[in-house]
Amino acid sequence: MNTFLANISNNWVVWFYIIVLFPFQVYDIYKNKERTYKDIIIFLIYSCFVLLAGIQSFVRERSIIEPFPLYIILIISYFQSIVECFKQKTIRSYLFIFVFSIFIILIILKHLL
Repeated sequence: MNTFLANISNNWVVWFYIIVLFPFQVYDIYKNKERTYKDIIIFLIYSCFVLLAGIQSFVRERSIIEPFPLYIILIISYFQSIVECFKQKTIRSYLFIFVFSIFIILIILKHLL
């Protein structure tokens, strides 16, 4: 578990996509009745790049991006997601905030441990 937390801390942008955004993109593509092959192909390309980066980050066990500016973006994105959640009030938005919050808690736990 400690190795997993260390890896999330080092490359949290990649893992943020894998843990938080990827499931919701799958859900959005599934629910979209007017999806095209272009949408699916773009989604698959993004997913392949990020999953390969995630595997590479486990193999190399080092940070691939400087974290401080990205932490600021993460905080801004979190507050923006909370505002959107209160506007939309859907199960999807509540679930997104829940998963996003768990991810942030994992990052905080890593820095505290």
